[in-house]
Amino acid sequence: EKGIITLTICAPYLEDIKNHIQKDTRMVIMTHSSNVTGEIFDVDLIGQYCKECGVLFMVDAAQSAGHIPVSMENIDVLCFSGHKGLLGIGGIGGFCVKDMEVKPLISGGTGIDSFNPQMPEAYPEHLEAGTQNIVGIAALNAGIQYVQSHQKEIVEKECFLLQKLYEGLSGYVDFYSSLENSTPIVAINIPGKDSAYVSDLLNYKYGIVTRCGAHCAPLMHKHLKTEERGIVRLSISFQNTIEDIDFVVRAIQKISNDY
Repeated sequence: EKGIITLTICAPYLEDIKNHIQKDTRMVIMTHSSNVTGEIFDVDLIGQYCKECGVLFMVDAAQSAGHIPVSMENIDVLCFSGHKGLLGIGGIGGFCVKDMEVKPLISGGTGIDSFNPQMPEAYPEHLEAGTQNIVGIAALNAGIQYVQSHQKEIVEKECFLLQKLYEGLSGYVDFYSSLENSTPIVAINIPGKDSAYVSDLLNYKYGIVTRCGAHCAPLMHKHLKTEERGIVRLSISFQNTIEDIDFVVRAIQKISNDY
């Protein structure tokens, strides 16, 4: 709004980014995995290119952290949400910064260096004003420890359930996601039916919670041409069972046939 920053939006693929980087480009910001389709993007390759161009590279790992391994080798700033794949509670998230100074967004008491009228120089206190969300931090810490100890089993279980869900829904729905190169998300629509209608039926008739509509990603839906009807998104957890998958498949098959 102030005209300080010029924003260019493109697809999260290397060739598209190459075509849009300009001489005065300062930063590339992209998601690691789509929250609509689950598609995983090659942040390592794009990060290498940004490094060659001298451009900062920021990655949103809210949808990927905990579901797949994430490396910061070629990433300058990594942002994440704690309540998804990292198994924390709502209201907690964070970012990892490599080799750069960050100005505090909010200033205030930290409980240390009280005679300093500015924020402390030491991190993370430099960026953390006021009382922190101790309960959220403790929950996130426990979740991360669990994920680190069970990463292999989590990935294998989610991949197994994802494959079973695709197999069961094939022929009954239109897919906007793919089994390959994806986090455990399945994006679907039943032909001829609005996503909100299907999602409400799944919720109130079968007790199955999904996410319908635009998923806070209007540009993605514009790309998929689903602005009017939205998409039904099913998100799988390693805590789900094969019985859960079978139940969902039967429910969607019935909705597809009967309504």
